[in-house]
Amino acid sequence: MDIKIERAFKQDSVNVVFATNDDYACYMAVALKSLLDNRDVEKLYDIIILEAGVTDANKEMIASMCDSEKVSIRFVNSNDLYETIDTSKLFCHLHFSKEMYLRLFIPQMMPAYDKVIYLDCDTLITGDISKLMDVDLETNYVAAVRDYNTIVNYRAFPNVKTYFSVNLKLKDINNYVNSGVLLMNIQEMLKIDMTQKIFDLLDYYKEFLYPDQDILNLICEDKIKIIPNSWNYVIITNTRLMQDDYFKNLAVEFVEGIANQYVLHFLSEIKPWKYPNMYYGHIWWDYAKTTPFLEILIAKFREFEKFEQENADKRQKEIEDAIKLSNEAKALRNGEIKKLN
Repeated sequence: MDIKIERAFKQDSVNVVFATNDDYACYMAVALKSLLDNRDVEKLYDIIILEAGVTDANKEMIASMCDSEKVSIRFVNSNDLYETIDTSKLFCHLHFSKEMYLRLFIPQMMPAYDKVIYLDCDTLITGDISKLMDVDLETNYVAAVRDYNTIVNYRAFPNVKTYFSVNLKLKDINNYVNSGVLLMNIQEMLKIDMTQKIFDLLDYYKEFLYPDQDILNLICEDKIKIIPNSWNYVIITNTRLMQDDYFKNLAVEFVEGIANQYVLHFLSEIKPWKYPNMYYGHIWWDYAKTTPFLEILIAKFREFEKFEQENADKRQKEIEDAIKLSNEAKALRNGEIKKLN
């Protein structure tokens, strides 16, 4: 792997990585803006954006969001990485793209660093992210928040339980973490050949439910430090967590984390840029208004709204046609008509 990212500052810094393609760049910009607005202005921030095809115009707008000498924003073309690996093995499905795998290659790309924070593009940083750097990782590979939705689904759905316990042979589902917010112990992770382990797992399993996340949990199992839910508060969380006494301890842990939020995570297909009225959607748009991408974000929202309306009209017609066909069939059975036209 040829990509080697050097430190932006000689002094200690808060090191943050995002990964995006051009389509998601405007959403990543909102996450970045929230981070910048809530940073400790006395500290240095070394921000790396692993990008795939982001236009120069979008890069310029992102870079323009902060002109402080204490903040470095750099773009690293991930195509340089893709040229050194077999991308055909990077299993993708549903809404997942190959960019999700970039977080797994961070240790190999950033060997000069000790700790690095990785953040998904659909996050909102509502507190000072530098405090996450203070977590003592000891010899653990990563620090992360439990994936409460997956833990609940493991108990609720037999096929999910089979996938994790039988197929993946995961030891303890309660220690399964979400990969959207990670504090990575680079020097410890460099002691293992991450790239080889990633492709060994891809070769062995072929397909995954949550590809990068499943791989991360398998590689780092027994070397994960669980941190409070406040560092990765997933907005849409399965209500069974609060309703089933089986999850009582986890529910208490989850609620305690809500009280002091640092990172909001808009996981799932329900995003604030599509559904402004969702929980915390107004907060996301408050930050969006302060970015150079506001007009683009509004245009994308209107395009999605139009698409939704067209689909709604189509579904309504399908329902009406189905009702009509059902009524005709019922009439035929009752002998009211002799023949369907």
